[in-house]
Parts: sequence; C-alpha cells; structure tokens
Amino acid sequence: MADQRRCHLQAEIVQSNEPDEFRRRHCSDLEASIRFASQILELESERESFVS
Repeated sequence: MADQRRCHLQAEIVQSNEPDEFRRRHCSDLEASIRFASQILELESERESFVS
C-alpha cells in the first residue's frame, strides 16, 4: 500500500501539464524499481543468513 502511495506522489510531482501516458509510464517504472530493489534485499538477507 505504501508503494502505491509513493508511486502516486511521484506521479503528482511530475508536472501536471505532462500527458497522462507519461505519468502512467513513469509510475509503473517506479513500481518495477521498488519491486526489484525489494527482491535484491530479500536475496541479500537470505545470503547473510546462509553464510552465518
């Protein structure tokens, strides 16, 4: 839920005269980045627990 809110805020920050298509694309790119980052963090924590 927080990710969606952050995404919405990012879309709002993009100037309001930009086309909606641009805002939608920007928003979905941001969501993909957030998912990718959280996957990396999960892998890192798994690796650390495996090593120790």
